[in-house]
Amino acid sequence: TSSGHLRGYAKVIRDITERKRAEETLRESEERYRVIAETASDAIITIDGESRILFANPAAGKVFGLPVDELLGRELTMLMPERLRNAHLAAMTRYLATGKKMANWGGKEVPGLHRDGHEIPLEVSYGEFLGEEKHFFTGIVRDITERKQAEKEKEYQDMLERFSREIETRVTERTMNLMALTLADRVRNPASVIRLIAKRILEKGEVPERVREGLMAISDQGDKLEAIVKEFQSLLKSRESMFTYEDINEIVSEVLPIAEREARGRGVELDVDFAGGPLKINAQKDLVKIAVYHLLRNAIEATAAGGRVALATWGDGNTVILSVSDTGQGIPEDVVGRIFDPLFSTKTRRFGMGLPLLKQIVSEHMGSIDVESGAGKGTTFRLRFPVRWSENRQEG
Repeated sequence: TSSGHLRGYAKVIRDITERKRAEETLRESEERYRVIAETASDAIITIDGESRILFANPAAGKVFGLPVDELLGRELTMLMPERLRNAHLAAMTRYLATGKKMANWGGKEVPGLHRDGHEIPLEVSYGEFLGEEKHFFTGIVRDITERKQAEKEKEYQDMLERFSREIETRVTERTMNLMALTLADRVRNPASVIRLIAKRILEKGEVPERVREGLMAISDQGDKLEAIVKEFQSLLKSRESMFTYEDINEIVSEVLPIAEREARGRGVELDVDFAGGPLKINAQKDLVKIAVYHLLRNAIEATAAGGRVALATWGDGNTVILSVSDTGQGIPEDVVGRIFDPLFSTKTRRFGMGLPLLKQIVSEHMGSIDVESGAGKGTTFRLRFPVRWSENRQEG
């Protein structure tokens, strides 16, 4: 009342059961998310619209090599290679302004940046949620280093298998052709002699008719055999690969992935120095690949861990030169002159059929091989190929 005496009071009672239930549900949901995030093997990172990291689970720290507390509050760009940072910020700005995505948010492969500076292959999936009219983004980040290594291993094994098949096919084909041509020559020579003798006897004129008929049959069969041998030789030659105008740098590049892998496996450094611009020669591409592979493999096998193998190409007037050098034990001077002999080997360095085949291939390309070596001095092979054939051939 106006005198200050209390007459009564009113009480408002509100049932907040639903609110309490909602709060409890939220707490349970947050706890489930926390447990899942803390124990997940994939990295989970949440950022705001300014790309500041608001949350990172322990797996994120392992992936990037940083404690979680050093991630919080920092920009996400610190976990990206420098070349990608401006693009990320531009994409974020555009999305917030327009709602248009510049890339797929599901299962995208991107490189991340480890604390020690090396790049990590990552698979990232993004999600977005709104809170208090602000944008938040959560990414699930998976380190796919092992998967990428497995893919590279399979790619290498497939490449090695294809190349090995190619070498086997070409060597087998050449061996069979050589044997067949040798057999043809051996058949043709005695047949030609018999045919010529028969014709000379016939030319004398004093030959009984019955003998004449027999000699004429011998001569005719000899002519047929000669024709069969020529047809056989033509068929074999038609199967041989034709020379084409090829860039030796491109040929070498097809062999390098295999050689680089073998060099890494032995702890050998492989340096490559290509001449600027193409160096074209007339070549049977697959044969030159085999020659280069043999050179590189021999050099790598001859070089101890920590050593170096260097490959270089350059042009010298009308000649294209390919050089392979190693820092291995070298070849004794009394052995250098014999390394192209078939089946020759030394106790420290076995060449087998590789170098004789190499010499044959280079010779077929009208080229030459120089060898510089000595015990304890390493070895250098230089293959020289002429380019003069280009005057009569069109570039492919």
